[in-house]
Amino acid sequence: MYFRKKRIFVLFLLLFLGVFSSKDIGASIPVTPETVLAISKAAPATVNLVKDVVALPLRVGKIFRLPLGLVETVLAPLPGLTFANGITNTGNGIAGIFEFVGAVLKLPVSAVGSTLQTVGLYKP
Repeated sequence: MYFRKKRIFVLFLLLFLGVFSSKDIGASIPVTPETVLAISKAAPATVNLVKDVVALPLRVGKIFRLPLGLVETVLAPLPGLTFANGITNTGNGIAGIFEFVGAVLKLPVSAVGSTLQTVGLYKP
């Protein structure tokens, strides 16, 4: 058993060293005026796309208020929990579902728009 673990460890170590000792890893794109121009054109569109992608987990987090609100509504007679807070959280959770679906549907449109903006076919 010990030798098997040792062999697996050595195998992963060799694989790790083989992958990260490649000479292609250090290769870079030569910095020319054309590459600087292309990166500067693509930066604003990429930032907008990243903002849309980052918004998705925030929308998913809002969906979790739905079960919280349902539990608060059911357990409202207990001290510290109110029926109004439960209804509010349930409503926010239901709204979160629609916000998430809207953000997911907006993502491909944003990707195509950012691509068109980068190419120069669309100016916002």
